[in-house]
Amino acid sequence: MANESTELGKVVDYKDWQISLSRRFQALKLWMVLMSYGTTALWEYIRKHVKMAKDIEGLVNMDARFEIMVPRYFSMVCFRVSPYAISQHRDNDHKANELNQMLLELVNATGRFYMTHSVVGGVYIIRFYVGAGLTEDRHVNMAWSWCKVKQLPFSVNQD
Repeated sequence: MANESTELGKVVDYKDWQISLSRRFQALKLWMVLMSYGTTALWEYIRKHVKMAKDIEGLVNMDARFEIMVPRYFSMVCFRVSPYAISQHRDNDHKANELNQMLLELVNATGRFYMTHSVVGGVYIIRFYVGAGLTEDRHVNMAWSWCKVKQLPFSVNQD
């Protein structure tokens, strides 16, 4: 997906740099993970991150200014600032798209958290992944707090 960083050439696609990052070596990387950690530890790792994603999904659902856009799969939560956060009229999708793009850029500009975006049916959504090896509940909650704080200046209908 194109964004400001890719357009300015700030992002490097490392898969093009060496053979070990190519598609053919994905099985070898998986084998190394299984040999290093074992299947039990890998399953626990995945369960832990899925649980944190479920927690974020719950937090998004509890805040009327945000809405879940697609079903959560594993540890990815797709959400956006609801058009109702801007006004009571649902036809604010274009304005909501701009607001969500600004929110994503503000959160990523902190350098503490990184999220990505996607466009589904013309709607700009923010993708929140939980998956870094040392991620804990406190990190996920802090990231969500930042999303709420960064969204506040743009919102008209705040809780």
